[in-house]
Amino acid sequence: MATPARRWGSKPTLMGRFHSIISIVVGEEGEATFLAHDSLLAGCSPFFAAACRGNFREARERVIRLPDVEPIDFENFMLWMYTQGLGHLAHADIDQHYDALFQLYFVAERLQVRVLRNAIVDTTIALEIASAFVPCADQVRRVFEQTPRGNPLRRLLVDMHAWDVEPKFLLDNEERFTKDFVLELAISAMDCLGKVLPPQPPYATDPKSYHEKP
Repeated sequence: MATPARRWGSKPTLMGRFHSIISIVVGEEGEATFLAHDSLLAGCSPFFAAACRGNFREARERVIRLPDVEPIDFENFMLWMYTQGLGHLAHADIDQHYDALFQLYFVAERLQVRVLRNAIVDTTIALEIASAFVPCADQVRRVFEQTPRGNPLRRLLVDMHAWDVEPKFLLDNEERFTKDFVLELAISAMDCLGKVLPPQPPYATDPKSYHEKP
């Protein structure tokens, strides 16, 4: 038996919730334009919610400009938004995989997407455990330069190096890290003095402790 259809205009239909398309112009020179459903953008990002629905020029013109975001990074954001997965960032080269994750994390920071930041933290933990390679000094430096103090990804990188990197390597390469990282690593080491450490690092046993809360 056929299902009775709603009359147009009586109540919002499923398609009606996704009907509104907005343009996002990305790159310093406006190198790329992406089209996306504003309901999805607004649903995951307070930044986009304000731009799409507020009394701003972007909401009237249906165009949002992001000159400080690279097209490839926004493409990765769009793929995450529509698939809710990060498999598209996987790479055989561990450094390139970390690079892609952290670049997307910076975009998520810029666009205020907490759920994506937490997903990237989870993927970073899984990658480190599976590969036994921690992010390199240059990647740590970028994270510390582009995130605020108290950021959970910072704490995760400090803990990874405290647990899985030889102290001699850290001392020999101290100049490659930021002062904030070295300070936080030293504080972490001091906190562990005189304590019986668990057999596994905290990010392996409780990854959600590195999540940002609502």
